[in-house]
Amino acid sequence: MHRLVALAFVVCALWSVPRSAGAEPQPLDVHASHPNGLQIEVTGIDRQPMQTILSVRIANGFRNPVKLQNAQQGTYLEAQPGGARYFIATSPADWQLRIDGQTALEGDLAFIGRVRDDAEELKLVINAEGDAEDTNTGEPRLEIALPLQPAGPAATEGAATGSDPAADAAGQKKSP
Repeated sequence: MHRLVALAFVVCALWSVPRSAGAEPQPLDVHASHPNGLQIEVTGIDRQPMQTILSVRIANGFRNPVKLQNAQQGTYLEAQPGGARYFIATSPADWQLRIDGQTALEGDLAFIGRVRDDAEELKLVINAEGDAEDTNTGEPRLEIALPLQPAGPAATEGAATGSDPAADAAGQKKSP
């Protein structure tokens, strides 16, 4: 349990770059589960200049260990529109991100590259080559839709002025 938490924080520390001005982490409350008992809660996303960080809580309710990555480049974020992929950053010592049975952890997962500012939605794919339905798999496949708030100058400009850039563009005014 502690190994993955430590790994997640080490990976984040190795890839960590100061945030650009105006870019703030976005809170999320997205839950997903697999029939084998794996549960994942994504609590936030932070688009940094060289990486994208997901804050997560993961519980392995399965009796055996599970892997969050069953093949190189098997776990990634996919941005829509466009389908750009951002692969998870792992340690050579534990590239499969193994979680022991009946354990839980909380930490950050780092993905290489900043998700584009024009991305409207992300899909977190875990174990792209895994099994989505087998209750006994140690390599569970999950796809989790993550809604995004706009990023970049338009988003920070609207937040600073109190206006809604999308409503302004549509000719609507936001009431105070």
